[in-house]
Amino acid sequence: MLSAWQKRHKNGAGGITLQHNKSKVVSGQNREQASTRATFMSTGVPMRFFDRYFILLGTILLSALCPNVAAAGGGGGMSGRSHRTPTASRAQLSLRPDLERLRLMWPRGDERRAAADFLLDNLANKFSVIDVERLQATIRIMDSIYAASTNQTAAADNIIAQKARDARSEPRIVPDGEALHPDSLRRNIEHALATWRRTRWRNLYSFDQFLEYVLPCRVATEPLEYYWREDCISRYYNQLPVDADVAGAATEINSRIDFRITQALFGTNIQSYSQIKRTGTGKCDDMATLTVMAMRAGGIPSAFEVIPAWGSINNGHSFCALIRPDGSAAAFQGQGDNGKNEYFIKKVPKIYRYVFSIQDSSLIGMYRATESVPRLFANCDLMDATACHAVDVRDLQVAMPDVGSDRGSDGGSDNRIAYLAVFSAGGIWKPVAYAANRGRETIFCDMGTGFSASGVAQGSPLDENMGEGILYMPCFYGNGQTIPAALPVVLSKDTTFVIKPGEEYQKVTLTRKYPRQGHIVEYAAQMVGGVFEGANRPDFADAVELFYIIDTPLSHMQRVAVGEGGAFRYVRFRKPGNRFSLAEMRFIDKTGGTLQGKLIACGAFEGNPEIKLTTDGDPLSYFSLPVMDGWIGLDLGREQGVAAIEFCPRTDDNDIRPGDSYRLFGWDGRWVDLGGQKAVSYELTFDRVPCGALLWLRNITRGREERPFIYRDGRQIWW
Repeated sequence: MLSAWQKRHKNGAGGITLQHNKSKVVSGQNREQASTRATFMSTGVPMRFFDRYFILLGTILLSALCPNVAAAGGGGGMSGRSHRTPTASRAQLSLRPDLERLRLMWPRGDERRAAADFLLDNLANKFSVIDVERLQATIRIMDSIYAASTNQTAAADNIIAQKARDARSEPRIVPDGEALHPDSLRRNIEHALATWRRTRWRNLYSFDQFLEYVLPCRVATEPLEYYWREDCISRYYNQLPVDADVAGAATEINSRIDFRITQALFGTNIQSYSQIKRTGTGKCDDMATLTVMAMRAGGIPSAFEVIPAWGSINNGHSFCALIRPDGSAAAFQGQGDNGKNEYFIKKVPKIYRYVFSIQDSSLIGMYRATESVPRLFANCDLMDATACHAVDVRDLQVAMPDVGSDRGSDGGSDNRIAYLAVFSAGGIWKPVAYAANRGRETIFCDMGTGFSASGVAQGSPLDENMGEGILYMPCFYGNGQTIPAALPVVLSKDTTFVIKPGEEYQKVTLTRKYPRQGHIVEYAAQMVGGVFEGANRPDFADAVELFYIIDTPLSHMQRVAVGEGGAFRYVRFRKPGNRFSLAEMRFIDKTGGTLQGKLIACGAFEGNPEIKLTTDGDPLSYFSLPVMDGWIGLDLGREQGVAAIEFCPRTDDNDIRPGDSYRLFGWDGRWVDLGGQKAVSYELTFDRVPCGALLWLRNITRGREERPFIYRDGRQIWW
């Protein structure tokens, strides 16, 4: 039955309402026992059933908005994990005879035999994702673009990604049970054990920890190669301090890994070791894989860990985790990271560790054979590692529809598994945690609250208007869709509350579709102290100040009048500080037209082809270099009057943009269309918006970075 609010809006503004189909329940959380720390929230609401027309329409829209990309904060995010291995049960794997004979090389009780048993017994869900054609095509494009650029900017990465779309090819899945050679596996075992026995920290760890975090011949789903142990030793372990403990050794090795994160390879599968070394660049998946290999090569217990989706921005992240003897973990996320980072840069809902041992005793293992599961959990190779890090966690108790309820099911499921999902691009909900469905007493253990263990809020202090806590959607899953099953709930360090629309309405004024994050604020702040000048001498000896930037500007194109500025042949933007940063600049005459001229620049910028990015009309392209007293300007050819200046700092272009079309949605068990507008300024105003509702503003014209928010005290509060 439709709520009163839904009835009022079901025909609104000619837009669409994204709806979800009924489906099966499919997964669960490893920890099934209720915790005394549970926070009880009665969030159960009836599920609504929707017809096939809306399902198809919503699917088409979401497919267009959200191509199959993976979760990553700097790109990537286990893109290969979207592929399902043929099986994830030890009992279902029949090994080749030559692999089985490997066990017989050593007697029982020999560590080498135990290592062989561990690897062979857990091969069922291991595989390589081979995507060489697409990867090589992308790398060729990347090489050509970078060769023509003196500054490997995000703008260049975007060009590469755009050109590489035509290079898509269907990746091949190669199970390890088919590809492994017994001699290569034997060599891996002997090399890993020999290295392990030489480490100073071996006696601090159990043999099981060695098996899980040092021995495996693969890290994730990268194409199998076997020489990485020897090569990493020769590359990274020269003159390693002999008295280093495991943490010191990990820090030193991490500092020696030279790798550049790029968005250019976003969406490609993980590179092989040789490809990673050849490119020296890639996604966070690639860097995490390389770092784990480098650590394990020297007997440092480590694992590939992933944040499937942040709780404050779209995408997710992957990284290398050092496994300490007590089971806690230290994250290594790039060169210079010493593993002592107290908190992650964004809100963390969950951290999962990819392990070699098959997790077939989990709820996923129990139900995987008969029911579909989210891609993240499909391979039964995840361990919940959230509590192993300095992340503040709480147990969240949610009132779900009872087992056997027809709400959210397709009639073929008893809804035994419940999920918590977070918002993802395109308005979809991405499952990040699971638990046994116990109705009103369903408990999700160790959920992130958006804070570090010490109580410090995750994220940058410069992040604007971020709500405290993480927004979760209780749901079921089936047929590739999440099916919301209760009200959205915010879990914070000390509080828990649900978000639901009220009966009253309010007027809202919106300025962005995505939160202005700290690094975007920092980019804008880099313009403070900059000055726009006009002159009639080419050396600007007679420069006249037209406008001085005193405060951090907004992150969109802005115009300032210069009054009686006079007439000038030369105009420029000069930044006396230690970094020049600018996305766009225009000089406007008295008629409102844009003055045209030849680009000129200071000596440090002369000959740099990317100075043209400051006048190309694209706010997403920019020019930024660390330099003292740098400037870029125009030679207008003759003296001309300047009436105004328009400029834009380096930006994410997520402010409201004049000329773009937008639609506003509100959550009431589904996304309900509240109307659309074409922006005529840098603000949008909607008159009849339910108070307290969870809102989502879509840009129909461009872009995919969008986040939900509530409107309170005249501000957008982001989740």
